[in-house]
Amino acid sequence: MNTEKNYMKITDRFISTWLLIIFLVLSILVFISTWQAKRNLPPYVGKQLSEIEMAEVIKRNSPLTSYVHLSPNADFSRKSKIKKITIHHMGANLTLKHLGESFAKKDRKASSNYAIDN
Repeated sequence: MNTEKNYMKITDRFISTWLLIIFLVLSILVFISTWQAKRNLPPYVGKQLSEIEMAEVIKRNSPLTSYVHLSPNADFSRKSKIKKITIHHMGANLTLKHLGESFAKKDRKASSNYAIDN
């Protein structure tokens, strides 16, 4: 009976140790991928753009744009041309600045390409 209990303790420790190792490895991988993704973002993402930076972004995207706020939740850079648009109603009367600030929140985990204010 004692041998069986010792075997169970050793087995439990072995499983616990491996689960801990797996958890640590996955945590490190998540940290590295997050760090790498952050390094790939343009330097002006998530901050108020200067006129020159805004003009550069508008030139690359659309001359119809009048305000730019790049969310850290977006994917950079665009790999193909825009082929379609999907219209979503926000249910609020927001200015472009407030809409940009709303999408800039990390916990929102969303981004938008273009917005139209009232």
